[in-house]
Amino acid sequence: MALRQAFRTVDAPELGPDLPPTLSAGIAVFPRRGASQDDLLRAADEALYRAKESGRDAVCSADEESGESEGRTPSLSNHN
Repeated sequence: MALRQAFRTVDAPELGPDLPPTLSAGIAVFPRRGASQDDLLRAADEALYRAKESGRDAVCSADEESGESEGRTPSLSNHN
C-alpha cells in the first residue's frame, strides 16, 4: 500500500486537483505462472488488466485466475 499511497502524492497538475494519479499493477510469479519470460509477462499483463477493470488503483495476481489468492488487494506486502 505504501507504493500506491506515495504515487498519489506525485504532482500531476495536468490531471487537475480532483483527479490524483493512481497505480495499478499485475503480478506473476516465476515459475508458477510462466516458465519463459514471454509467458510470465503475458500472465502479469493479464493480471494488470484485471486490476484496471476492477476500478483501478489495485494490485492483482496471476494466481487469481486459479483461485489461489483472494483477489484485489490493497497492498503488495499482503499479497501471497
